[in-house]
Amino acid sequence: MLLKIISYIKGYIKVSVKGGFPERFLNLCAAADRDIWQVKTEKEGISFFSDIREYKNLRSSAKRTGVKMRVTEKHGLPFLLRRYRYRWGLLAGAAILCALLYFLSGSVWTVTVSGNKKITEEQIIDMLREAGIREGTRINSLDEENTAQQIILKHPELSWLSINPMGTTLYVDVKERVYAPEVKPTQPQNIIAMCDGVITSVRANSGDALVKEGDAVTKGQVLISGIVTFKDGTTVFKAADGEVTAQVSGHVRVTENFETTQKVRTGKSKTRRIFHFFGLDIPLYITGEYESCEKQTGYTPLIIAGKKLPIGVYKTHLYQTADVTFTRDETATVEAAAKKAQETIDQISQQTNLISREDSVKSLENGVELTVNYVCEQNIGEIQKIDTNN
Repeated sequence: MLLKIISYIKGYIKVSVKGGFPERFLNLCAAADRDIWQVKTEKEGISFFSDIREYKNLRSSAKRTGVKMRVTEKHGLPFLLRRYRYRWGLLAGAAILCALLYFLSGSVWTVTVSGNKKITEEQIIDMLREAGIREGTRINSLDEENTAQQIILKHPELSWLSINPMGTTLYVDVKERVYAPEVKPTQPQNIIAMCDGVITSVRANSGDALVKEGDAVTKGQVLISGIVTFKDGTTVFKAADGEVTAQVSGHVRVTENFETTQKVRTGKSKTRRIFHFFGLDIPLYITGEYESCEKQTGYTPLIIAGKKLPIGVYKTHLYQTADVTFTRDETATVEAAAKKAQETIDQISQQTNLISREDSVKSLENGVELTVNYVCEQNIGEIQKIDTNN
């Protein structure tokens, strides 16, 4: 393979030899150690390949043996450059391409993260960028060990990190820190109710449970006591621990006016493009933004041989908007209020077990008032420290 590459750079030709004494011509070439190869016998003579610099030396042997030489094929870089010697733009483009390929071969193209569980790959890549490593970073400028130590010191959620460049890919292996289990409290404390409710279950891991299923409790009432008195009259202080769930009532109230203002597209739009090259963003536009607009951004990467390169174009569509005030009927206004109320109910449902709900609407002079009365089941216990000095 190396000899083929060298021959291509130097340039080589295929020569056809006819007439005279071809066998004697080959003997003279062998005696003079001429650089010829792939000698083949043809109908009217022979053919072979030779270095272009050797061709002049072959003329003397041809003259002595009465053969006629003719170049039938030309191969290699010298002939390619000669062919395009007047196309300077093409040659310059080829030179730039070669330089670009050389640069890319020594740069980081992609980053592959492994070993992470809770921490996302995007977060790890952001940590690397903070440390100065991003797409386009020269691989020979990396200080893998020092960079890994800096990241671990800055991010205690990591216990170990390694950076290993292979080709144009940076392989990052991490181990997340495993924290010690939470230590149960030892200081004397009660578990009290954080709100009113009806008890549905009691689990006392430590302390004396003062309520049972079906009991109605009020905010601040002791549920699990940390003051335990035995039959012999002995009193001890404990760190009450456990879980008390109850049915809790609540409501969400939303007021919505008939008149409302919304942003509406005017019909005017423009497109912006940004060229992304190894972490560097180059704007390809000169126009400004609208004072008020909606944005939609997409990214198209350059893909070669199925591999996504850190080169591409961001395209952002800007749609001009304006504030428009209009009046809704009662049905549309109630729907808008219900949508806002539902957002709050969804947040409550994520933290509790929603059992029931009842919606009611009240008409106002300029709008409506929507009330959602709900019942949910939740843990109502909270800690109350016990002062043992009194």
